[in-house]
Amino acid sequence: MVVSRVAVKIPIAVSVFLILVLLVLGAPKRASIREHNGLMTSGTGSFDLADAATHSPIVIDGDDDLKAQGWPGNGTEADPYVIEDLIIETSETCISLSNTRAFLLIRGCTLRNVNQFARSGTGISLTNVINVRVGNCTIIDKYSGVKSESSSPCCNVSIVSTTCEHISYPFTLQCDNLTIDNCSVADASYGIFLSDSGNCTVSNSVVSDCNHYGIYVTGLTTIHGPEDMTFESGMSNFYLLWDPVDTPPRDYSIFDNASVIKSGTWNNSLETIAIDVSGFAPGTHNVTLLVHDADGNAASCSTLVNVLPSGPPEIVPPPDLTYTEGTIGNVIAWSMSDDSPSIYEVTRNDSLIASGVWQVGTIEVRVDRLSPGTYVFVLTVKDMAGNSANDTVLVTVLPRETTTTQTTQTTTVTGPVPGTMNTTTTGGGTPAPTEFRILGLFPISFAITVAGLCVIVIVAVNYVRLKCLHSGA
Repeated sequence: MVVSRVAVKIPIAVSVFLILVLLVLGAPKRASIREHNGLMTSGTGSFDLADAATHSPIVIDGDDDLKAQGWPGNGTEADPYVIEDLIIETSETCISLSNTRAFLLIRGCTLRNVNQFARSGTGISLTNVINVRVGNCTIIDKYSGVKSESSSPCCNVSIVSTTCEHISYPFTLQCDNLTIDNCSVADASYGIFLSDSGNCTVSNSVVSDCNHYGIYVTGLTTIHGPEDMTFESGMSNFYLLWDPVDTPPRDYSIFDNASVIKSGTWNNSLETIAIDVSGFAPGTHNVTLLVHDADGNAASCSTLVNVLPSGPPEIVPPPDLTYTEGTIGNVIAWSMSDDSPSIYEVTRNDSLIASGVWQVGTIEVRVDRLSPGTYVFVLTVKDMAGNSANDTVLVTVLPRETTTTQTTQTTTVTGPVPGTMNTTTTGGGTPAPTEFRILGLFPISFAITVAGLCVIVIVAVNYVRLKCLHSGA
């Protein structure tokens, strides 16, 4: 009896234990709390499958269809339509979106192939859609993860915290304003494949175990090309330089007015493609670089090269110059023109007095403070093509003027003794008198002893006292 009682108690204990286990396993399990209208931008993006419900493939074509299917939300940015927490298994496309403009959020979904070894179908297909956000999704064993059709590109698409595993092309997109953030890609042919897309941002993502490229961008060849240029025939060192960017590059050709003048292999996106155009004939040349990448995409960039005929600079010759020593403001002014001016020199009697770089305009040389004489000034100008021209100006400096006068005057003497006197005055100083007057006679007497005799002689006039009268006196 004891044995039987023990035997009864054992099944009861086991049953209670099993019931407790089932209750624990069957209790609802919730994923981490998520904002209804937002996307998780951190963490792994995984969620508990107990939150998800199995769903058949979804096909949406247009906003009316999106609304009619009854997805929560109203399609605005603040309250987008939401497709979330679904498990979709199919060998075809799990979610197909076409021609929508309303805001749509696909969140927390698991999209996978029925046969894990087949890699067929697409997780999310986007055709001509705008304002789609994918977050916290897992895509497994598909041929494509998130894909947009090249014939109908998309815009304003965000893929955040999404994992793609065992997928040949996890993200294959042609889209403008694309954001891929905090995503994970493993075991793929091409991790992130972008074609003909603009304003794209890929950040905080891990791409590993790819057979070809982790991130592959094609059809976005950009060329940083030179500006138009003008130079004179015969000048040297004029090059056109291009820096095209693409992955992977293939080849290039350079055209001059539609004729190929250079071609070759474009090796990598860090390569600068160059050509020397110094030897181009005079005229206007439309020089175009055409590049191709490995996928056959092409891009081009054109530059106008204007080659001017070669000729010497033109000088407008000034007249010869004559001035008097001591005067100032004497200037020689040459006016010149050329399409590619370079340097100039000015000599005076074969000695260099000025030189430098000249531009189209005027060169002036002051020639003041020279001693009397004749001077030869020569201007020589050269252009960048090696052509030159010169002009000669004669400068004559006259000596300062001096004043010398010579006058002859006739003077009339009036008084007791009539007569005339001639005087000559040279140079400056006090002018010669024009009239003399006798003011008086002064008798002088003296004694002479002759043979012992004393003879007294009285001279009536010994000298004449004159008064000189000048003109105007």
